[in-house]
Amino acid sequence: MRLVDRDAQRLRHEFNVDLVAVFLDTMGLAACYENEDRSAQVLKVVAGLTRVSEASGALCIDVDHMGKDQDAGLRGTSAKRDAVETILACLIDREKYTNKAINHRMQLFKIRDGEEGRVIPYRLKPIDMGRDEDGDPVSTCVIEWDFGRPTQQREKPEREKILDKAIAEVGLPVEEEVLREAFYRHHGGEKHAANAAWNRVSKNSGLVLRDGKLCWPI
Repeated sequence: MRLVDRDAQRLRHEFNVDLVAVFLDTMGLAACYENEDRSAQVLKVVAGLTRVSEASGALCIDVDHMGKDQDAGLRGTSAKRDAVETILACLIDREKYTNKAINHRMQLFKIRDGEEGRVIPYRLKPIDMGRDEDGDPVSTCVIEWDFGRPTQQREKPEREKILDKAIAEVGLPVEEEVLREAFYRHHGGEKHAANAAWNRVSKNSGLVLRDGKLCWPI
């Protein structure tokens, strides 16, 4: 709160503008979590940033990372997704043999009371920033939105294919337990592995609970 107030005063004094956004890059380093899998720790941080936003009038924007599998969403507890208003996910694919990053895109991963799922392609344009004090080249990138680029269809992860089979078997809307049991049958693996796959895919499937049953959002 003190840092935000200090910088807000400096911006008004030196540039005659208001502070409108506060970026934390990354939220994990700024928060110094003991364990980011614990919901209580994440909720405490988000609640604190809400107070900062209300006091300053600025939007708090937290930079975070996906786990090793970006299709599984944000690493750590699901409270990260549940507690915030909006998530803009910057995603890539990688070429099979060179591992080069391709198909850069931003997805509206969560928009409270708004459209979710929209994908906006972009490119990264390299910019030469000269050289540092050691004479080494310094560069950065700027984003160029690529609205006209067709969205490239990625191959679904195996767990999503299994979910599709389970949904085709039991139909929607359906009780969560019934869909989970169908998912386990089609998975066919160890219970621990099947449960881990279910937890990942159900969190990001887009299915919602309505009248006690899972269904697609209207």
